[in-house]
Amino acid sequence: MQDAGQLHVEGPEGKTPLKCARGAAVAKQLLAAGAASEATVLQDALSSAAAEGWIEVAELLIEKGAAVTDIFTAVLLDDIGRVSSMLDENDELVHAGASDHKDTPLHQAKSIGAARLLLERGADIEALSYGHRTTPLMSAIHAWTCGQCNKELVGFLQEQGAQISTIHIASILGDLEAVERFLAVDPALVNKAGEYPDLWAGYTPLHTATQNGHLQLVRRLVEAGAECETRSGILNKTALEWAERGKNREMTQLLRELGAKE
Repeated sequence: MQDAGQLHVEGPEGKTPLKCARGAAVAKQLLAAGAASEATVLQDALSSAAAEGWIEVAELLIEKGAAVTDIFTAVLLDDIGRVSSMLDENDELVHAGASDHKDTPLHQAKSIGAARLLLERGADIEALSYGHRTTPLMSAIHAWTCGQCNKELVGFLQEQGAQISTIHIASILGDLEAVERFLAVDPALVNKAGEYPDLWAGYTPLHTATQNGHLQLVRRLVEAGAECETRSGILNKTALEWAERGKNREMTQLLRELGAKE
């Protein structure tokens, strides 16, 4: 690297180049150039890689000397053995973050194995994180829609009793029965946009049902009064435009049949 000083320059969100490395090859080059001259830099990079789901980078950093010292990093890396050992030493770690209304380890779980272990050790399946007003189920749904975990984790949490607490979550999952329950209590929810700081702020149930390809639910929402021309708070798109963006021909055709305009 021509200018070694650039290795420690902080960019967006205060991140150094090493913290931004998405692949092991890039991270390896940065390390070889001296990007982690201090142990704290290596540790910070590990925490960042684990949080982003860059597992290969995290494994490289551990190989270079970074240590998994907290339960959140262990959970994010799906290191179930280490999580178990940590809980054996201090069973209160299963509630880490709860007293401050932040994410608990269960919020961060990316696999059924990790979630099962945490629940067996006493994790609260309805713990509420105030950052985005999320429960572990909401966090799992968000991770799934972002490609960070499999939908099986979402189903597992529901099987364990996690509640669908908003019509938007029901719409994302395509749970028509749950949507009907919400509308029976308050029909106006059909056009209710999520509010900040919720993860789905700015989206109506029709937007989220469309984005996730739930044809039957989209038809039912429109029958119940969902307005097809409402634009999302994010990217300012109608349901039809979201369907077109997702290249979902069936959804595009259905919305047009239901009266959505270009």
